[in-house]
Amino acid sequence: MRILPDFSPVRHNRAFGRLLVGGLLSTLGGAMTSFAVVLQIWDLSRSSLAVGLLGLTFVPALIVGLFGGSIADAVDRRKLALVTRAGLMAVSAAFAVQAYAQFDQLWLLYALAAVQAVLQALGAPASRTFVARLVPADQLTAAIALNTLVGRITMLFGPVLAGLVAGTWGLRTCYAVDAVSFLASMYAVARLPAMRPESAGPAGSRLRAIAEGLRFIRHRPVLVAAFLTDLNAMLLGLPVALFPALNAAHFGGSPQTLGLLNAAPGVGGLLSAVLSGPVGRCPGRAAACWPAR
Repeated sequence: MRILPDFSPVRHNRAFGRLLVGGLLSTLGGAMTSFAVVLQIWDLSRSSLAVGLLGLTFVPALIVGLFGGSIADAVDRRKLALVTRAGLMAVSAAFAVQAYAQFDQLWLLYALAAVQAVLQALGAPASRTFVARLVPADQLTAAIALNTLVGRITMLFGPVLAGLVAGTWGLRTCYAVDAVSFLASMYAVARLPAMRPESAGPAGSRLRAIAEGLRFIRHRPVLVAAFLTDLNAMLLGLPVALFPALNAAHFGGSPQTLGLLNAAPGVGGLLSAVLSGPVGRCPGRAAACWPAR
């Protein structure tokens, strides 16, 4: 019985391997910035409400995200990914500059976080298509599983690493590491072949497609419920805004323990990704895959 994920897409496809490694390094860096922003806002305000207001950055990202797919359909997706990654690298560098310069302005942190969220929403639709274009159909499931595993590893080890870095060298170092980590991701994307749009209609037709998609969702209660559930999980499912206060009240308030608190949800995610292979091959219940004791 196979327990470990299938690494054949990495062995047979160098471009996918570079993309996977570059994405891992970049997402680990992104986890450091996410951690550092929360820690800096808490240090400045000592308010869980101020930390929770970071969640409002999803509003502009949601609006821009509606157009992200249409933009990706109209341009070279490789170039779009490079442009958005360069922008995200500049935002991380700006986070580092304000931390080293000790500007200590909450509004600036919120503004940078909003710009970051918008750029991520613009680039994500294009980036999600890379695997399907690079990997043969018979290896696509394994490649998607590896991408998922990278995400789970980031959820688990990213906050822990960020806590160690912030506790040892200060949170400003987290921002600097994130800015540098984008080089790996940009190199991997730059080595990809051109990914021009297969068919791009006029702007009016793309806007109509967005409107038709929203109408389609509105008339499908199951899809509406799925989107609302996901939105609820992102906004209310995890009390991450309370972690700094919880850490300060009960665990000494160090960045290292805050990193452990933020990493805890990643434990279950990592287990689910690692076990997705054997469970997915079960003909019936998951229990049927495991020998009886």
